[in-house]
Amino acid sequence: MMIGLARRQHEIADCLAQQKLGQPIGLGLMGKTVGLVGLGGIGKALAKRLAPFGMRMIGVKREADEAFARQHQLDWLGTMAQLPELLQQADFVVLSLPDNTETHNIIDANALVQMKQDSYLINLGRGGLIEKQAFLAALESKKLAGAGLDVFWQEPPDPQDPVFSYNVIATPHIGGVTDISLAGNIKGICDNLRRLRDGEAVIDRWA
Repeated sequence: MMIGLARRQHEIADCLAQQKLGQPIGLGLMGKTVGLVGLGGIGKALAKRLAPFGMRMIGVKREADEAFARQHQLDWLGTMAQLPELLQQADFVVLSLPDNTETHNIIDANALVQMKQDSYLINLGRGGLIEKQAFLAALESKKLAGAGLDVFWQEPPDPQDPVFSYNVIATPHIGGVTDISLAGNIKGICDNLRRLRDGEAVIDRWA
């Protein structure tokens, strides 16, 4: 999603249709700042994959420590209370959180105002992390240059939802669905069942 949004994927087909070749389109990721909101299993895996792109990585999580930041090559790591600081710096904000009483509508009108002009918002967690009307307004005003959504406020989403009229790359909640990941999910479930049987603590993939 980050690559597609940065390279303005929605414009590429038009260039081909108009026989415009070699015309510069979009941005590279190198040197841009990505803000990871949530650094559980998904956030940590994402940091590992982003490192080779030469991006500056910053993040927030429930508890922050320098050793964790060094281990995952983060330039800066704060607690959730420092989310405004992350939003002010990030060119790409990636959400990989559960939706609960602490995180519901964590990206609201106030948070969107704090984001950089022409930044991108990507939601891999749950639809309820984003206040929908404020999000649509940010897309309409061009405060956000675009968004990537793998999750929605209502699932399945209405194909006529106005969100699809903006620069949005959307996937039908399949960000974690591949042959490899499904095998990993099954292994994780079996491992947790074994832990329960043996009286051990289960592993929370969001932690």
